[in-house]
Amino acid sequence: MREHDLPEVLRRPLEDVVLNMWTVLEEAQNFQGVTPFLNRLIEVPDVRFIDKSFQKLYSTALITLPSDDGFLTPAGRFVSALPLDLPLGRMVSYGVLLGVPAEAIVMAASVSLSRPHPYRMASTIFLDPDRYNEQIRNKFLSEVHYDQGDYSEPIALIRLLLDWRELGSDKERYHFCHYNNLQFGVMKQFDSTVVSLVDHLLRFQKTLCPTAKRVNIDCIGSMSANTVNTLRLIMVWSFPDNILNLD
Repeated sequence: MREHDLPEVLRRPLEDVVLNMWTVLEEAQNFQGVTPFLNRLIEVPDVRFIDKSFQKLYSTALITLPSDDGFLTPAGRFVSALPLDLPLGRMVSYGVLLGVPAEAIVMAASVSLSRPHPYRMASTIFLDPDRYNEQIRNKFLSEVHYDQGDYSEPIALIRLLLDWRELGSDKERYHFCHYNNLQFGVMKQFDSTVVSLVDHLLRFQKTLCPTAKRVNIDCIGSMSANTVNTLRLIMVWSFPDNILNLD
């Protein structure tokens, strides 16, 4: 076992660290890039990983060159302002560019909640067979209802959160969670994450465009086929490494 915990710079994806350091340090006097600062750390990241981080930031259009000679792009500055890792930050930025910022924020929040998941996991250890079957059935029916044939969990969770937010009291939300086999605490965390991301986006907008319209999650409404397809594209662009290569 290690005597001390790994430093944050080695626990987080290095491209996240590089982008955040760049944002903080770029206005410093005699700033010559992020690499000199990384080399001064007690535990210096491998130079190969630093180069890969530059390449990843460049390939996703967050910096202008894959080295310390580049600059942050507007997208890079935007993503670094969000409390999300790079793929989810890019998801929100694509949503803003394509006119679906509210949907993209909820989708990013839902992906960040992959563990723990909003739905309860039924267990045969703690439940009798009837109760176990009831929970499995409720979860399945809820997933089918909110998916609406899109076969996309993040998109289904947008609809789920909208119904949750329409309820006026915790009592109604407890009943909603019981009916849909949801975890009340995780749903509150989901909602809170969305509100926090909206606030971060608003603060960023105020610095660039004080007259920008505030994103309103509750105005999403029923999503058209075009909106759903746009969200699918955003997910593909945000996680290109997850696409199967069949060559």
